[in-house]
Formats: sequence, structure tokens, C-alpha cells
Amino acid sequence: MYVRNLKSLSRRRLLTMGGAALFLSGVSAPSLAQNRHMPLRPATILGRWQTGNRHLVPPGVFPGGMILAGDTTIERWNTKGGQASRVWSQPQGEAPSTFRPRIDGNLVLVSGRGFLSALSQESGQPLWRIKPWGEEFSVPLLADQRVFVGDGHTLRCLDANSGKDIWAAKIIEGIKIHYSPAIKDGVVYLCPGDGILHAFDSESGKELWSFDNAEAWQYLRQMYFWKDVLVGGGYHDEMWGLSTKDGKVLWRFVAGNFLNSHLVWGNGVYFWSPTGWIYKLSPEYGTVSWRHKTVTYFKENPENWAPLMAELMAANGRIFCLDMKSVLHVLDDASGDETHRLGLPTVRHFIVPEADGQTAWLGTVPGELLLISVG
Repeated sequence: MYVRNLKSLSRRRLLTMGGAALFLSGVSAPSLAQNRHMPLRPATILGRWQTGNRHLVPPGVFPGGMILAGDTTIERWNTKGGQASRVWSQPQGEAPSTFRPRIDGNLVLVSGRGFLSALSQESGQPLWRIKPWGEEFSVPLLADQRVFVGDGHTLRCLDANSGKDIWAAKIIEGIKIHYSPAIKDGVVYLCPGDGILHAFDSESGKELWSFDNAEAWQYLRQMYFWKDVLVGGGYHDEMWGLSTKDGKVLWRFVAGNFLNSHLVWGNGVYFWSPTGWIYKLSPEYGTVSWRHKTVTYFKENPENWAPLMAELMAANGRIFCLDMKSVLHVLDDASGDETHRLGLPTVRHFIVPEADGQTAWLGTVPGELLLISVG
């Protein structure tokens, strides 16, 4: 096991859950498990607006607005001052959106497994649309006026203004790239399924280095950065902290079950594990700051949460957790305590809190844009 900052056995605590052994260092007992729960109450709905879609994907967000996409249309909405108004709408095309729209300046990238499409954020004017060379695209990355996307076993770099290829780097034949690459300081990182973390120069596509850790992971589901630490969720139910310089392991945390989409925010790494906990880890050392119990499996408990599919979100010292029974749980970032438990109409699996953490946007199953008060 790779663990950083374990200076002595006396600082280790062995915790067994879900059949997994976790070595936790430097963590006080009160901070490990937070069991404060709040009673369920209906959320206060401040406004609802009908979009042109019934199946919304998570929105792309920019200051004062968002880009919505789904099965029928691509739309820009202004969301200032607690009100929403549609600025423009464009037909989605023959295939629905699968992934969250990406935004970079005036460029909006809308995508699915079978297409990539770019539009002007200001006017909604379509700029280009392409299909994959192979069977399907991965989750794309839009950054620095370029698009980085997996196409079968090839990582492609496109000019975001024209959709034309700049470079392409092939991975091992038979390995499909499914998850998004990540970029930092001109280096593109990809861990596609061959057990290797690859680092490419973003300008030329030249491979700078690779780190083979195939015995420990197959791929990394998502990759985010905290300073010079790359944080990724592994295939074997682990969270990894890796050096952005060479990919070497700085820390490893065994969650004991599949990791849902994690969040790197402020000085924390947050994720939900189906073992029944939400964790906050130190992004520097991988140690536990707190964990909040979400479900007790061996008995019925009215305080149990439903599983989580929506990505965790954060704003103004609050962590927003939307479960699959349309209940919003809000945790205090400092303690891990639950401060709000709000019942919602049946919603899609995403939430967008405003910067002050007092209100949040959601999408309903009928395709409405919903604004709620968190309080």
C-alpha cells in the first residue's frame, strides 16, 4: 500500500468497512464519523422555467448563466438575480447530448458518443460538427481554444474554432478511451484503460512521460488537480494522489467500493462510496478530514440516504449532495455535519449551487429549470 505521511505505527488506525482495510493517519476520532442528521422538509421553490428539452444533461455554467442541452435543443439561459430567461435556442440535431456542455470564452462544445458540435456562446450560431473516426468519442475536454477527446484508442487534439485536427496520439490497439483527459500547465494527462498514465505536450502531442501502474489500476475515471497533485478515481475502488511531474504515487485511499464522481474543491477531495459514507480527504496526504454516514445497510433507518449519482458540488463552505430519491443533503464543509435535508420534485441528477450557497439550480424530469432556496 502506498501511503504518504505515515510517520509511525502509533499514528495509524486500522478501519475495516466493506471488506477493505483503510490506513488513516493523523485523524482524531471525533472527525472520523459525523452522524448529525437533519429532518426532511420540502424545499422552497423560487421559480420554474420550461426548457425545450425533456431529458436535460448537466449544464455548462458561466458567470450569470448556463448552457442547457438534452434531447431536443441547445439553449443559453441568463440566470442573474434569481430569474431565468432564454437567450437563444438551437436544434440539437439527429443525436441527443450525452455530456455536459463545455465552455471556453465564446465557444460552447456540445457532445455525445457519436458527435462533437461547437457553437458561439453569444449568438448560438453553429460553428462546426464532426463524427468520430471510430465507434465513439470519450468525454471531451475543452481548454485553451482546443478540444482534447478520445476517439476509439486515439487521443485527438482539435482546433476548437474550426474542428480541424491538430495532432493525434494512438494508445494501445483495442483500448477505448472513455473518460476525459485533463490539462495543467501545457501538459495533457490521460489514463485510458491500458493501466498507464500518459502525459502529452499539449502543443505537439509528443508523449513527455508515462507511468505504468497496471497492477493497481486499469484506468482513472476522472482527474482533477490540487497544486501539483493529480487526483484520480481508480478502477479498483481507490482514490489516488499522483505527482504531476512523473505520475508517481503520493498517496492511495481504499474506499471499499465503487467511487462515485469525486470533487476537488478548496482544501478537500470529496466523494461518496456505496459502502455508506461521504468522505473529505486531504488532497496533499490522502488522509481523512471527516466522513459522513449516509446509510446503515443492516437495518431500516429513516435517516438513510438513497444512493448518489449526481456529482457533488460545493459553494461557500457547503457541500451539496443530491440523492437518487430527489433529496438534497447539504453538509458543512468544516465538520461534515448535515445542515439541510430538502425534498424536491423528481429531478435530473445534477445540481448547480449559486456562489453564496443560498440558492441552487436543478433540472426536473419534465425538462424544467428549477431554482430553490437552500436557506
